Amino acid sequence: MYECAPSDTTAFQVALHDDGDTQAVLLPERFPPQVRLVRRVRAARGIKLEGDDLVLWIKASDALVEVNGQTVRSCSRVLAPPPADSTFAPAFRALGQEPGWMLTVFPDRLWYVGNYGRRPIAFPLPEPSGDSAAFRTTYQSKTRTHTLRVVVRDTSCSDTMSGEAFPYRVSVTLNDTTHTGCGAPLS
Repeated sequence: MYECAPSDTTAFQVALHDDGDTQAVLLPERFPPQVRLVRRVRAARGIKLEGDDLVLWIKASDALVEVNGQTVRSCSRVLAPPPADSTFAPAFRALGQEPGWMLTVFPDRLWYVGNYGRRPIAFPLPEPSGDSAAFRTTYQSKTRTHTLRVVVRDTSCSDTMSGEAFPYRVSVTLNDTTHTGCGAPLS
């Protein structure tokens, strides 16, 4: 999956699906048709895939996307959350308001979705550090362009919008911006 951040429009994601026999690119709704078959073509560097009105040129962890005559050069590879039917079931979920955000802890990654769903970012799951005196657990993780710090406190919490009670208070700091909310283990 690649997150593209063009300077003139809203960021979007492009996913490459390769099952060995077929390669397809999944695009957001604003680029119909959303699913396009692609084939690998010769490239001087990287991997170049072409389909109807689509070029996806991958070089290391970056990509260039040309779709329906528009070229976006600022695309970076991101981890995607495991599929819903995955054996990698989430272990913990936290959420907060203004702006709306959600954090899901999977066995192998932290999946942060911020700014009312407009900013999904996956981070490798680090070993947590604990502070039993303060009843808190901290995760510190980085990607190439982002730093995420998650602090989970063993203190009850109520969601500011719904009033729902949660057993943990959570703060999430993405780069230099901190958001607070509530969380609970998932079973």
